[in-house]
Amino acid sequence: MMIKVAESIAFNKNDRHIMIVENNGAIANMQDDAMVEVACELGANGPRPLGVGNIPQFHLGLLVNQVSVEKLLVDAYFDHSYQKALEAFTLSRLVGDAKKARKVLDALVEANKGMWPELN
Repeated sequence: MMIKVAESIAFNKNDRHIMIVENNGAIANMQDDAMVEVACELGANGPRPLGVGNIPQFHLGLLVNQVSVEKLLVDAYFDHSYQKALEAFTLSRLVGDAKKARKVLDALVEANKGMWPELN
């Protein structure tokens, strides 16, 4: 797969690949700064996402939820914010409950001491 990607860039082939890119309108009814996985034409100038238009509300909800979780976790890291990390885990569909989220987060903080920034 990586050889095909490299060839597409090196020889400006504009082959289609599924890539993670900044949305910028590829999914019309989703925020532009979200990272999305969509079909792209890939050439010497990088990926050019192929627009998919609006997506159904159910799928949009799933994607927006995941983007919110990821953005909160990034913010928690850079802001050293326990609250933002807790909010991210609470929103996560894998946890989905504030009490469980606190237990998971506390266990992760303990297990990753020295590798994570201190969360306040």
